[in-house]
Amino acid sequence: MGSTQFGNFHIFPGFSYEDPGGFQGGCSIMLCGIAIAVSAFLLWRSERKQAAVGRREMQVFLVGYILIEICEIFTVGKFPLSSKVRIAFTGIHLGLIIATLWILMLNAVVGYQLLDDGTPLSVGLMVGSAAALFIGTGYITLDTGYSWTGHFDSSLQGNNRNIALYVLYQLAPLVFLFIFFVLETVLVIRVLGERKPMIYLVSAALLFALGQIFNYVVSVHICHGTHGKIDGALFETLFTLLSVVMIWVFWSKSTETMRIYIQRLLWEDEASASSRSSEHPSSTILRVITMSDSDGEYVADDLSDEDIAAHQVSSHGTRSSGPVRGAAGSTTRGGDTNTGTNRRRAAWEDIQRSWDTVVEGADGSINSTVEGLREAGKRKRLLRDTTPLQRGIIRHLILILDLSFAMVEKDLRPTRFLLTLRYASEFVTEYFEQNPISQLGIIGMRDGIAVRVSDMSGNPTEHIERLKTLREQQPQGNPSLQNALEMSRAALFHAPSHGTREILIIYGALLSSDPGDIHETISSLIADRIRVSVVGLAAQVAICAELCSRTNAGDEGNYHVALNEQHFRELVMTLTTPPVTRTKKQSQSSLLMMGFPSRTSGAGKTMSFCACHSKLSRGGYLCSRCDSKVCSLPAECPACGLTLILSTHLARSYHHLFPLRNWIEVPWSAARKSRSCFSCLTPFPEVPAGRIQIAQNGSRAEGEAKGMSESGRYACEVCGNHFCIDCDVFSHEIVHNCPGCQSDTRGMIEEQDGVDREIGHDENNEMVE
Repeated sequence: MGSTQFGNFHIFPGFSYEDPGGFQGGCSIMLCGIAIAVSAFLLWRSERKQAAVGRREMQVFLVGYILIEICEIFTVGKFPLSSKVRIAFTGIHLGLIIATLWILMLNAVVGYQLLDDGTPLSVGLMVGSAAALFIGTGYITLDTGYSWTGHFDSSLQGNNRNIALYVLYQLAPLVFLFIFFVLETVLVIRVLGERKPMIYLVSAALLFALGQIFNYVVSVHICHGTHGKIDGALFETLFTLLSVVMIWVFWSKSTETMRIYIQRLLWEDEASASSRSSEHPSSTILRVITMSDSDGEYVADDLSDEDIAAHQVSSHGTRSSGPVRGAAGSTTRGGDTNTGTNRRRAAWEDIQRSWDTVVEGADGSINSTVEGLREAGKRKRLLRDTTPLQRGIIRHLILILDLSFAMVEKDLRPTRFLLTLRYASEFVTEYFEQNPISQLGIIGMRDGIAVRVSDMSGNPTEHIERLKTLREQQPQGNPSLQNALEMSRAALFHAPSHGTREILIIYGALLSSDPGDIHETISSLIADRIRVSVVGLAAQVAICAELCSRTNAGDEGNYHVALNEQHFRELVMTLTTPPVTRTKKQSQSSLLMMGFPSRTSGAGKTMSFCACHSKLSRGGYLCSRCDSKVCSLPAECPACGLTLILSTHLARSYHHLFPLRNWIEVPWSAARKSRSCFSCLTPFPEVPAGRIQIAQNGSRAEGEAKGMSESGRYACEVCGNHFCIDCDVFSHEIVHNCPGCQSDTRGMIEEQDGVDREIGHDENNEMVE
């Protein structure tokens, strides 16, 4: 390489041994101080990201950058030092640059999870290899400056040719950076399937490249133009700092998606491992034989061939116990001479699959079975407690949505986040349908803080519009139960005493990033008579169970975990019913003044401002007390504070206090009295021959509502009429009245007959007199 410029440092215009000017040195020291402060802040922010992938490794990189900036104060900045001390700082500076860029490259490797991030092995290998590069580069630099061995003395003259230092200081950093950007690009685009974090990665690359251009190309022109007062090193420090910030932001944005990807890999590994064990049951049995039999499920000393065949592992099943089934499906019990063992079936041996219950009909189809399952599902939804209880029909509820990183999971399709927004919109619609004179507000949890989505109001359209805007955002950060509960307390503080104060939390995470003691917040909720219900999307969380139990007078039935999409919807929709008043503190009786305003269409009149939104409109409702106009009902008059509702709103809330009783199933023995549904006139199935006597012998006691009716008929216990399952659902969920009872005129006829008899009796008495 003697005829090439490789290894020559004199070709770089920015390479100089001269001390910088006063202005240059002061600005460089100031920029280095700012870089140290910013890096320390990023170091602190990284510590708070408990669930982030590669958190410790990123902190090691930031520590290395802080050390670089400390050395840069004594090398680039004009700091009064002797030449020998400055050479020592230069050697340490160059060694730290190589080691830190090596650590940055390994940060990209960490994302592929070849080793578990944050472990002593991962951090130790990173620090150990970086220390080797630091020592090697530092030695070569110090040997060049101090001439310890004299091997590099030639580099101090002429073209300043130093191959070793050129490779380590000029080429190795470029290789490390190139590998870092390539690995991160492949990880984000190909593996994680994301595009947005690439904005920050590309910005970091451009800023770093801009800093190097200033240092090596523009520096000589700046230096000549300012007569040596400023060179490109000042701008190189600035753009390198901005590049480091962009790298940290890129890591912060991509780490949540990376964590989900890692969990998916672990689940796939577990699933593949379980499938391999199910394909090769003998290997599973050999592993089971070596287990201790202290759990009482296995006798592991000697198993016969039939026992090994009996341990065929299925990919379905739940935990259960019972006798062991042999290979042919026969039951193997203790004392059997064929096996010589006495044990119970394992969890995965007793399988109950849903498709095993499907039976073909006489025509060879399964339509009848499917219709039966649908009818059973409808009936199950209706069977609820209809005991008249004291309930608060004027409700004030805060809906808290989890908008954290946990909502990106796809165990609920399409994702937890999108499904929650969909069910939240349906909940808002159904909530105001069932509770028209109630109020609702929405709060979100993300980035460790509580975010107000919509204010407390009785207009469902506003809440649904706000929920639609959340679809444009991505869930991120950690949730904070305490912050959300405190914001909910503030929103419910002005709720009147005659209404309920409730909080519904849809929680998908298994952690809560709280700034203080959440138990103090729970005590405050109890003092403010606020009830909390939680619908979990993951495993049960102890603090959620305690929160629901303490705020609901010890009732543990307000915390549920969704099993699937349908169960999730059922749990949310169940909370549209007002809660039961259990304690005297929760039922403070008070008189409430309400107004029933008149509607004004505004036809042919000029437009006027409404008192609620200050918007021009023609129609509206005029307050019965002060004649102020509001847009919609129910509402509270902004002028006089009177509660304004319609009579239909009050009537729709009434059914919660006196719910329609459940209809009972009609057995075949009592099915002959009706041939069609009393309400919709849909024909009922004919009574099969020979089923009447069977139904009489094996029928259960009348008056019990337990499930699907064998005759397809459901009877009201008051009027005795028979209805189909669709009318049963419609009457209990929509109308909340029995069509047979509403159309029964026998009471009116008897009352009229009684009046006529009294009139006739009075007339006879007058004639006698």
